[in-house]
Amino acid sequence: MVKFQSALSNIQQKLVLRFRETAEREELLSRRFTANDVTSVEMNDAELVHNDRLNTANRNVDDLIDHGQSVMDSLRSQKMSLKGVRRKMLDVAQQLGVSTTVLRMIERRVGEDKIIFAIGALLTLTVMFLFYRYYKG
Repeated sequence: MVKFQSALSNIQQKLVLRFRETAEREELLSRRFTANDVTSVEMNDAELVHNDRLNTANRNVDDLIDHGQSVMDSLRSQKMSLKGVRRKMLDVAQQLGVSTTVLRMIERRVGEDKIIFAIGALLTLTVMFLFYRYYKG
């Protein structure tokens, strides 16, 4: 009998809930909504400060994104410039390949000239010494 009573009360609760939902649905469907004359959101000082800080943070993040984008654009342009510089350096290196042989020849010639100068200076000093000895006595 207890099971029967609990089952009956269960069914009654479900029916009451269903009738209440139906009544609320009918009330919402039959209700006419009109535009409000004044719509405003009431915010206290703490909420306003919080809202302002959120807006400021949003602007700052946008600024950081823009700055990052400009840095990336700058890096791309520098990359292109460095590629051009690298190409020019390779061209100069190729030209210096020819110039290094010329520089080696000049250095060798300078060394040979130093030897010729030293021999000529010694020969001149010897001849001057011999003239000095001859005229002296």
